[in-house]
Amino acid sequence: MAQASRPFLVVVVACALLVAVWLLTRQPAPAERSQTPAKPPSQISQSPFAPVGAIDKARDAAALSDAANARRQFEGAAQETAP
Repeated sequence: MAQASRPFLVVVVACALLVAVWLLTRQPAPAERSQTPAKPPSQISQSPFAPVGAIDKARDAAALSDAANARRQFEGAAQETAP
């Protein structure tokens, strides 16, 4: 470090002090916030943001897509075997 310039050393020391202050002043989350009770399932399903309805819609869309794909494959196979 004897050959490092003075401004570089100042920046290194300032960064080290900033990191030390940041680490020393950080505090863990209060126990009240980390131990909030979970909502019962009845309240979760009542929420407008719950994905309950979306799951059923996605399953219906997947079943519709599977049926359409099966129909296309059946029609394609029938056309390939026709003379």
